[in-house]
Amino acid sequence: MIRYGHVLGLSFLVVAQVMAAPKKELIDVGGKQLQVCRSTEQYIRVRQFLGEVQDSGLNSTQQHQIAEALSANCDGAADRFTSSFQLLKELGVFIPAALKLATKMSAFDSEQVELFRRLLASSYLLETLNMPFQTALDLAMIVAEGSQGRASVAWKDFSGFVSYCLDKKWNLPKTVCAGVGAELIQQSHLFKDGWLSDFRRLQGVLSRKPFGLSVQQRLEMTISILKFGPTSAKNFEAAYNYATKKARPAMDTKTAVAFALSMSEKSLRPDE
Repeated sequence: MIRYGHVLGLSFLVVAQVMAAPKKELIDVGGKQLQVCRSTEQYIRVRQFLGEVQDSGLNSTQQHQIAEALSANCDGAADRFTSSFQLLKELGVFIPAALKLATKMSAFDSEQVELFRRLLASSYLLETLNMPFQTALDLAMIVAEGSQGRASVAWKDFSGFVSYCLDKKWNLPKTVCAGVGAELIQQSHLFKDGWLSDFRRLQGVLSRKPFGLSVQQRLEMTISILKFGPTSAKNFEAAYNYATKKARPAMDTKTAVAFALSMSEKSLRPDE
């Protein structure tokens, strides 16, 4: 269901579109890969677009400065800027603020822009999460900006987690599901295929009777474990099982959990 129906219907169609990423042209210079950019083309397109925006409050010098800055973001910058600005303006964002956000998004890659749109759609345009607009906008921007070139994985993690959170009938507010999902996907870049399967694995472990954890406590512990990467869930489970079943003497639950958390924290280390 689209929030506010016909008023935002067109916005949702804009959000749902997949932006084709321009093919990068790379050359090797002294062992470094450099991207070939058509900077003048990006400048001209942005400058022309800004000249057509009504009520922007920008004079010709400001339009030149914005277009010149955006031209440094290489091929696709103009498309990312214009499409993002049009979406934000249509949603009622004040034009100066829309220009500022769209300028920032011009430096994103195409997957990050798509992630922003999907997050905004699921959290505001669609009644999946029913978040206030500013909250949804802030969430989408923060998550997209921090997706570190893994935006498609981040979206899979977020959408999968939200569905899981709502379907489990945990009686948590939708905003809590969205907030936890947003916090968790800050770790998506650590996992080749995302952390959703590890999240489910941990829920199975942490929901065991000896833990005695509430849903909120399980989620908080899961966040603290997954930030240590792709082996953290397995290390936690293996350590807990060892501590309670094989260690001699066996550890009590509190001590075993502390030990398991300590093992999960050792799941990543700098490569010396």
